Amino acid sequence: MPPSPPFFNEQMTAEEARFFMSMWSEAGEEYVDSILGAMARFPDDARVTYGASIELGYLAETHPENQDSIREFGGVPLTCGAMARFPDDAEVAVGASIALANLAANNPANRDAIREAGGVPLLRHAATLGGNVAIYANRALRNMGEEPVAADGANENKEE
Repeated sequence: MPPSPPFFNEQMTAEEARFFMSMWSEAGEEYVDSILGAMARFPDDARVTYGASIELGYLAETHPENQDSIREFGGVPLTCGAMARFPDDAEVAVGASIALANLAANNPANRDAIREAGGVPLLRHAATLGGNVAIYANRALRNMGEEPVAADGANENKEE
C-alpha cells in the first residue's frame, strides 16, 4: 500500500479516523488510501469498519474509476476481513455488503478479487441475518453473478 497522506497517521485515534472519514467528500486515490489506512489501523473497531465500508461503497458507486484503486490498494481483503471479524454485526455487514456490491458492479477484476478474498461465503452468511443486511448482501451476490440467499438461508428462487 502506498504511504498514507498527511491527514492519516499512525498516531491517529479511532475517533479522529471517523471524523476524517465523515468530512471528506471528494474522491481520489489519497482519500481511498486514507480510508483503507484507517481500516487497517483499527481492524477491531466496528464503527471505523462500518464508516470506512460505507465510504468505499459510495466511492465505488459514484466514481467507477475508484473501483480499481480500491482493489489495488487492498480494499477487497480488508472489507472481507472485516466481515469475517464481525460476522453477526449488522452495521458492519451492511457497510461491507454495500462496498462489495458496488465494487463488483461491472468490474470482473473486482469480482475475482472478492472471490479470492472469501467474499462469497461471507456475503451468503450476511444475507441470513435478514433485514437490510440481506438486501445489500444479496445485491452483492447478484453483482457477483451468484445466487441470492433468502434471510432464512434458503435459496430465494426455490419453490417450496
